[in-house]
Amino acid sequence: MTKAQLKQALKNYRSICAELQDLADQLARCRLEEKGGAGCSSADFPFGSHPARTEGCAPGANLEQQIRHLQKVCADVLEEVSQIEDSLVRRIIRYRYLQKFPLSWEGISRRMGYHSESTVRSILSRYFVKT
Repeated sequence: MTKAQLKQALKNYRSICAELQDLADQLARCRLEEKGGAGCSSADFPFGSHPARTEGCAPGANLEQQIRHLQKVCADVLEEVSQIEDSLVRRIIRYRYLQKFPLSWEGISRRMGYHSESTVRSILSRYFVKT
């Protein structure tokens, strides 16, 4: 993976992880529906159970294949980041792109002991420009 491809993959990483979670949830709902376990209780007393129809399980949808593909994409991104020799760059990337709740440039600079957010931003920019 080139640095340009890595940069683009990092920008999409959180979205890909969220999509992966959505597909896993959808697959779980489909499996529950296949077993006939989807149901809900009545809003009125005696609160009896009755079957409920869940939406989103398209016939022939290959959710497992999509999930495997996205898992591979995520694993590839993490592998590429782990191969970066510069520990400083790896930390910046983890703080900015890979955490579930990413830090701002200012937050990253404070955590790393710099006084200006432009310092960590320029370190990362130089890494992606450097060949």
